[in-house]
Formats: sequence, structure tokens, C-alpha cells
Amino acid sequence: MKRLLGISMVLVAFLAAPLSAASLVLNEFNAVASDEFLDGAGSTDKVDTFFGRIMGNGGNWLELVVVQDHTDLRNWQLRWAETGADSTNGSDIWYGDSNVEQGILTFADDPFWADVRSGIIITISEKELLETEDEPGNPVQFDLSTDTGFDPFQNDWLIHISTNDEADEILPLISTVTNVDGDVAGDFSIGKDDWELTILRAGGLVDYGPIGEDVAGWGGGGLSDKEAGRLEADPSASVGPADYDDATSTTFGSANEYGGVYQDFSALRAWVPEPATLSLLLGGGLWLIKRRRHPANRGRF
Repeated sequence: MKRLLGISMVLVAFLAAPLSAASLVLNEFNAVASDEFLDGAGSTDKVDTFFGRIMGNGGNWLELVVVQDHTDLRNWQLRWAETGADSTNGSDIWYGDSNVEQGILTFADDPFWADVRSGIIITISEKELLETEDEPGNPVQFDLSTDTGFDPFQNDWLIHISTNDEADEILPLISTVTNVDGDVAGDFSIGKDDWELTILRAGGLVDYGPIGEDVAGWGGGGLSDKEAGRLEADPSASVGPADYDDATSTTFGSANEYGGVYQDFSALRAWVPEPATLSLLLGGGLWLIKRRRHPANRGRF
């Protein structure tokens, strides 16, 4: 019954206002439990390319790719639900069943999001400071505070947002709300119990989704608490549930790798000039100006 309620709401949105191709797609998401490693404690070769091999694999995080150029993300929403999880505070935010864990991440009405170029990767992590272990008894820390200092002309295609970091801002770039018992501003959840995501444009029209392990056509099996979910195709407006799979390795902030194949972003990033042309443009005063917070400080320490 929970599944029918969620699907019916999404279908109503699709049927009421059919849209053109998607502009923003889910590329990867982490479902590894906080006390587990990718593929379990014994699989020491299973890692994330940014975090390495750490307990929890970075906590609650997801990765999006912009697949339509000049996308205006202001007031867009990421609506998530974990239909098999029921530790709620008794409220219903959007799904239609207060017994289902659910929430919304909302992009601010901020000029920063007004014109996002194709090929940009947006990572969203719950944590600002991640404290975990890379092996039992060996603590490590990662600074995951917001860093918006991307520059495609220098081959830096990543925008990173920490929702806990943004919760401390007067005007957060992304805000969150959940019905998970004990959650506060800045929190969101991703887990193994039939987690799914739907992307909505400003005004509530569905842009993409739902995508998740219990959505019809999902290409992989059920996720365990030692796995992530990822897109195993080049990001584009035409990808769907069949193009996703469960994974025991991840590539936070960069192209997905699966079976020795890496995603190809070249079509999405063709708007950046070739190096010779770029040097002339930069010499003539062409600059990419975006707001930047916490410059170049993400990483391990």
C-alpha cells in the first residue's frame, strides 16, 4: 500500500503536466550503513575514489549531473522516501503516508542556481565534518563543508554542498526537511530499505524520477547496507531505471566506473572551448564568476 500511494502521487504529476526531457539526473547515492564498509569488512579492495575505504563510505550523500545546458535550478526539489523504513515522527511531508520515512531537499531561490551549465556534477552530503574510521580503531576525519568554487575552464566541474553546513547559513543554498524521528535542519537520509528519489522543477512539475531500488524497471538487485546505487550509462536526459545498478565501489564527485568503463561527459561539456581557443578567450578577459565558500578545503585531515 505504501508503494501505491507514492507512485500514484508521482503519476498524477506526470499526467497533469508532461515535460520534455530531464535536465537533472541522479548519478550515484550511498546506502552503506554507518557501521559497515563497502562490500563488508573483508573486502579490502572495495573503495570510493574520494574517501578511500572508510566505515560508512561518507555517510548520507548523493550525486547529480546537469544534462541540459543553462538549467535554472532555483526552487527545485529533491523528494526522497525510504518506503521500507518507518522511524518517523508521525508527520507526512509529501509521500502520502506518515509511516514512511521521507523528506525534501530544496534548492534556494538564489542567483547561484539560476544558470547551471551541462556537465556540472553536484554532490550533496549531509555531513559538514565527517568523523569515522578507515579501519577498526583508526579514526579519520573529512572536511565536507560547502565548496562552490568550481571552474569548468580549469576542468573543475564539481559543486559540493553540505546540508548541515548550509543549515547554519542565513540563506542556505539547499535546505532540508524530513519526518525521520530525531532529524533536525540539514539532515536527510539514504538507506537500503527501498530508497527512492524524484526530482521536481520549480512549481512542482516532475523533471526526473522516481529512481530507486524498488521502482519498476530498476536495473540492479536490492541494495544491502554495504552497497551504493549508481548510474551505469553516460549521463543524459534519456536514462531511466534500467540504467542503474547496485555497486560495491563508488566515485564521489567524478565519473562513475563500472566493469572497467567510465562515464563519458564529453557531449555534455562540449560548450567549453578547446584549449587553444580557451587561452585566447581567457586572455581577452573571459571569466567564470560564481559565489565561492570555503574555497578548496574539502578533503581528509
